[in-house]
Amino acid sequence: MSLMIASPALAVPYELRYQGTYDDLLHPLCVREIAVKPTVSIDAKGRKKIKSYAATFRGTDVGPPGIGDKITIACDEDSIKKYGLREFEFTGIVEGTSIDAGDGIHEGDYNSVKDGDSFEGIRWRDGNRWLKKSDNISPPRPPPPSKVPPNE
Repeated sequence: MSLMIASPALAVPYELRYQGTYDDLLHPLCVREIAVKPTVSIDAKGRKKIKSYAATFRGTDVGPPGIGDKITIACDEDSIKKYGLREFEFTGIVEGTSIDAGDGIHEGDYNSVKDGDSFEGIRWRDGNRWLKKSDNISPPRPPPPSKVPPNE
């Protein structure tokens, strides 16, 4: 019987830990997803190298955008009826254990139980936490249909 040991070269990059779905403690029941995609560049010898990791944030919130930087409204039925539900999507960068959307709000670090932290997920600079639910994300939505009339 032989044992196979994973090579460090085959280890999953830390940045990919961010990909998945989350529970947002300030926005219960709201959708929180992060998709992570490596940005590849070609070096002088023609080899592909990962340049950086792009993060796409997707989710839902209650109320109009810009109503404050620390609103704690759940995406429950009563709140949705009262304030309305909206979807959002924006991008950011992941470097090692840090993530930053460049908006001054979504800046944080990944916490991992495997690394001795008390929870699995993101601790944001504003004190909020997103608790990791799954590594899976929903497929991207198709683009809206074109409004340009076909050539006749």
